[in-house]
Amino acid sequence: FPSHDTEVRRNTMKSVLLGIMYCRGAKAIADQFNQTIDWAEELIADFNSAYPKIALFSRKTVHFAETYGYVVTHLGRKRRLPDIQIKDKDDWRYQEAFRQCVNSVIQGTAADIMKIVCITAAPFVWALGSRFCGLVHDELLLYVPNENVQKTMGVLNIAVNRDDLLPFVPVRGTPSYGDNWLEAKNP
Repeated sequence: FPSHDTEVRRNTMKSVLLGIMYCRGAKAIADQFNQTIDWAEELIADFNSAYPKIALFSRKTVHFAETYGYVVTHLGRKRRLPDIQIKDKDDWRYQEAFRQCVNSVIQGTAADIMKIVCITAAPFVWALGSRFCGLVHDELLLYVPNENVQKTMGVLNIAVNRDDLLPFVPVRGTPSYGDNWLEAKNP
């Protein structure tokens, strides 16, 4: 993996992690990184060996969904996945629901967190003349008056970087800004 750039390395590892967590197969991971299937299979095996609790979390999440027909985010929101209860595990509907189980818990929890961040930050952001314009996955987009960029970033930094949102891991984020989304995404 690239080691020259921390951000590139982080994004690469994030892609691998999410690929494994969301049940992407070795072929898909190998194709993404222009590697062999053997390389990807070894990567997946090494990952599961190094982080057995993640594989356990995935198995428990799927088992819960198969039992009850839904999954629950870490903050309590339910997503129904009725096709996970189809007995034929080769059925495409079961396969799709299977892939959605862990994804729904992770992405749903991230969405819950972002909503809490918006609610927490809103009165302070509005007082600075800033306005929310969108929420895209784990990114919050705002219009901010130039004279209040640093203050708004400070508010967001406090709202995002918290230890009380999830009981098992601190939540961290890095606010950035630019004249447009591309500039903000690549500061």
